[in-house]
Amino acid sequence: MRPVEVKHLRRCDVDLVKRLVHVRRSKNETSHRVIPLDASAIEAAARMFERADLLGHTEPEHYLWPACQWGRYDGTKPMLKWDTTWRALRDTAGLHGLRFHDLRHTIITELAEMGVADHVLESISGHLSRRMLEHYSHIRIDAKRQALDALDTARRGEAGNGNAANANGEAANAAEIETIVEVSDDLTSQSRHSLLLQGSPPSGKLLIPLKRRDVRVVEGARLESVCRGNSTEGSNPSLSAIT
Repeated sequence: MRPVEVKHLRRCDVDLVKRLVHVRRSKNETSHRVIPLDASAIEAAARMFERADLLGHTEPEHYLWPACQWGRYDGTKPMLKWDTTWRALRDTAGLHGLRFHDLRHTIITELAEMGVADHVLESISGHLSRRMLEHYSHIRIDAKRQALDALDTARRGEAGNGNAANANGEAANAAEIETIVEVSDDLTSQSRHSLLLQGSPPSGKLLIPLKRRDVRVVEGARLESVCRGNSTEGSNPSLSAIT
């Protein structure tokens, strides 16, 4: 928010229940808007309400930052200047040279870096000039580039770790498990054939020397019949139990 917007906030402009602030006074009408309040803003607004209560400024039209002259507060008028207070606060925090308007610029910059769309930026901050929008668009592009570069670096790192893991996995799966599978005599020329299983869980191919040209072996140890002279393939019911 701009300094003039903060100074002209009244009790009726801040809804602590719905967590909203209504900006009804700004440098132009296009900046009138409603802004959601985050937890930090809710805490600050609640403290201002407590101070207003202590000062007796309890009417909805009373200003949260009231005018003060000669040590006397007037809740019916807004604060005009806070230069002395701001300089004292800034210097105590060690932020010499920081302007109040820099806070607004910082927030908009961080939102742009998060990839917030232009219309959302304008809705939160009020009217932005085309020049300022272009400025924040450049910030947004830089933030996106950094994010994508970081993602690419992370993926390269994962790929390197994955290659190392694959190498270890291949070494662990190098041991082969040999077994014997019974096959009916009318299927092939042999009654016993080898099956090699690898990996975890074990998987492999059924290796069968075939004489008959109408039978083939496919990966996963499934046997299917192939009609000679015809491209149509079909499964053989008599072989479906062998997988």
